This record gives sequence, structure tokens and C-alpha cells, in this order.
Amino acid sequence: MELSALLVEDDEHIRLALGLALADEGFAVTDAVSGEDALALLEHTAFDVVLLDVMLPGVDGLEVCRTLRARGDVPIIIVSARTDPSDVLAGLHAGADEYVTKPLAAGDLAARIRAVLGRRADPPPDDQPDHVPGTGSDRQPVVRCTNGFFAEDGGDTGRTGAHRDP
Repeated sequence: MELSALLVEDDEHIRLALGLALADEGFAVTDAVSGEDALALLEHTAFDVVLLDVMLPGVDGLEVCRTLRARGDVPIIIVSARTDPSDVLAGLHAGADEYVTKPLAAGDLAARIRAVLGRRADPPPDDQPDHVPGTGSDRQPVVRCTNGFFAEDGGDTGRTGAHRDP
């Protein structure tokens, strides 16, 4: 079964190269060159996944992502040259399922697409919740950084048992 992908990318060279490479990986790729084009296409066409650049003319990728997430649950993977951690967090907070930075190998992107789709295809059974309320598994971990060291939930930020920020 061929999976359908909407590739939203304004750079023609990247769009063509990624489109051809993903087609070789077994995807049916439809192009959009702007956020407006993507939103218009998604009004009447369903895709298995949306691959979305952040820096688009007109409506940017983050706004497209928020709009798509408000409309439904289509898998969204941001494919961007922006590598700053704040950009990655902004993309994930906007509703993206994954954030991949350019340059990238098409095989890696195809694997990430399949992983995102695989996670969505195997939801937990209704009788087994994702977490058990009150056991601590429903809490979000708190991570803090002191002197370049990370610790979770109030742990020691010294070198022992902590991870140094590269």
C-alpha cells in the first residue's frame, strides 16, 4: 500500500529532491509551495502524513501546523533548516509529531514517517490506560539545568548521575 504525503516546501530544489527520494521510498507525494496552498489542498484531500517546512511565504509552517492540529489528527512532521532548540520546541508545541532538521537523508525521513504512522496505528487498548492516575506516571518530569548539568525532579545537578549539556 502506497502512503500519501503532502510535502509543503517553498524551495524548489529541496521540494523536487525530497519528492523524488520519497517516491523511491514508496510514497505518493503531493507538493504545496506555501502554507495557503497546503491548507487549501487539505480542505478536500486526505493525506497519511504532512511534511511541513517552517519558513514559508505567507502563512508560516507553525501556523499551518496549529491550524491542522485544530482541524484533526493528521500526522505532521516538520522538516526545517532551523536547528535551535527553541525552534524545535516551538514546532512540537504547535502540534508537530516530529521535528527533523535539514539537511537530511530521505531514507531517514522515510523511517521517521513510518515510525510516526506506526505509533498512531497501534493505540493502547481502551481497557489499558496510557498512565495510571495517582501513581506518578501521569506527572510531567521537571528537568532543570545548573552549571551546565541536568537533573530530573529535584535531583542533584552535580556530575554524578547527571548528563552534561554538550
